[in-house]
Amino acid sequence: MDLFLEENADAERFSFEVKEKAGFGKGGEKNFEGTLTSLEMETYLVCSDFRQRKNKKGEAYGWHIAVLATPEHLFGRELVTSCYAEDPQDSLRKIVERVRELVPGAEEGSILKLVAAPEDRPHGGRNFPFPQNLFHAISKETPPDAWTKDQIAGLYVALGQLVPKQQRVLWEKYLDGKSNAQIGTELSRTAGTVSTYHRKAMVRLRDPLGLFPSRRPGRRSQRRTLPFASASKFGSMRPWRQQGLSRWETCLGRQRGTPAGIGTSRASVQRPGRI
Repeated sequence: MDLFLEENADAERFSFEVKEKAGFGKGGEKNFEGTLTSLEMETYLVCSDFRQRKNKKGEAYGWHIAVLATPEHLFGRELVTSCYAEDPQDSLRKIVERVRELVPGAEEGSILKLVAAPEDRPHGGRNFPFPQNLFHAISKETPPDAWTKDQIAGLYVALGQLVPKQQRVLWEKYLDGKSNAQIGTELSRTAGTVSTYHRKAMVRLRDPLGLFPSRRPGRRSQRRTLPFASASKFGSMRPWRQQGLSRWETCLGRQRGTPAGIGTSRASVQRPGRI
């Protein structure tokens, strides 16, 4: 925020410029996206425009890039400070009404999912306490109250087998009710990375509990086993391994007109001498 204070209060900067000057460049600090998201969620910074870069001749080129500024610069300090004492629910109501003006056909539930905080979003009757919310996330088809004691005990055992970062994501998400962005800020990771940790953890939890298969059976598991003669026909290494033959003996048997690995023994094969 030092880039937008005092004499720079009315500055407008490209996002890549903020990243470099704030020390998030190559070899610097990490998680620029998460930090920027937190500043925007708390309205310390806002995206004022999307503009192209300009070359030395003043000509625009390339993709349009986000331009960051403070809300005081865009709307005036008096208007911004006048909203400090406003109740958050009143602010939410104003935002919903404004979205309805811009998008008349939008439903209130869809708007709240987009603009409201997690505790103000509609859950459709799925706002379970811990650990029922974790049960519901693992298996949406099974009611949380239908879990047996053995399944619950197996779940805690499976939780202990996860890697530490996956355990922390699950505990903070389902026990503390934090969002991916909040967890990412604590772990110095982006919200997308936290979502990946969560997805991998859920896959590992569903597999040992027998609720869902961790993956679909691949081609290897569906591949049929060829009979002995057919395997020899397609050049498999199993026949000569089963008969104790070497690879060159199998190839020599083919050259003599004998199917590889069939009817060929060590006694009937003469090893070539050294040259």
